[in-house]
Amino acid sequence: MNVFLSYASEDKKIAEQIQLALVGAGIDVFFDAESLPAGGDYHARIRKAVDDSDLFVFLISNYSIAKGSYCLSELTLARERWPHPKGRVIPVRISAVSFDLIPNYLRAVTILEPDGSIPADVLFVVAQTRPTIDSASKVKWLPLLALPLLAGTVWWNAQRLKPTQGIPQKQVVQGEIKTEQSITGLREQLERISTDLNRRRSGTKVDGLIVNGDIVPLTDFFTRLNANKHLIPVDIHDTMQEQGLLLIEFANARDDASANEIKERYVKLGEQFYHQFQEAYQSPSSPTPETRRLHPERGSVE
Repeated sequence: MNVFLSYASEDKKIAEQIQLALVGAGIDVFFDAESLPAGGDYHARIRKAVDDSDLFVFLISNYSIAKGSYCLSELTLARERWPHPKGRVIPVRISAVSFDLIPNYLRAVTILEPDGSIPADVLFVVAQTRPTIDSASKVKWLPLLALPLLAGTVWWNAQRLKPTQGIPQKQVVQGEIKTEQSITGLREQLERISTDLNRRRSGTKVDGLIVNGDIVPLTDFFTRLNANKHLIPVDIHDTMQEQGLLLIEFANARDDASANEIKERYVKLGEQFYHQFQEAYQSPSSPTPETRRLHPERGSVE
């Protein structure tokens, strides 16, 4: 996957940190003029770089949206390629900029406002966006990060008995789980799973997970995770695998005591995973955030 990173020269320091985080995850990034091949018209080469990109990350600051900023020219090129920014343009507010001053094109999607490590948060959003762009990308492991912290749905393949026939009938039951992008959200996520499962505890067995909209059989999830473990830091891989197993164990628990014990272990692993991820992809000088929040109310929700 190719990412075009648009930023003002005054914001180059943070842009460089974002670029390093993305490149470290195996993502190709157009960072600045140095990324351009020699020769030819400068604007034409920028246009080609935008046209060749899969994602356009725009760092919002007073410098980048100032009148005459070349970033606005790059944004125009992005708009020409993608008339609507959904799924392709990621606006990141890196400084206190009045919402009214932000171009309407950027306000048409959710604006990311990192609370702590900007590079880590941008990488998270790119990881979430990537499956809709290129399922064959070399960063195949990134969507798997959605399982421990950002899983959207767990589905169950339930075996039921029809009272009138006494014959087992297979039934797919789907439960929606809305999660927050924070450690606190993990506990609430499991409470929702528990409530839903308690309604149909008898005979319910976890059969697969839905990650980023794709149904992933449990065996396939671990196959994919292990196939790409060489791309993932060892500690993150181990934590992800343990969390996946715990989520399965939790959903299959047959009594509240067992479910609560597993839930506590899962939440602790969630905290461990989050901090491991921060340490792996944030700059050494950046503070470790306690939570990560998006603010959809300040822009249209995708």
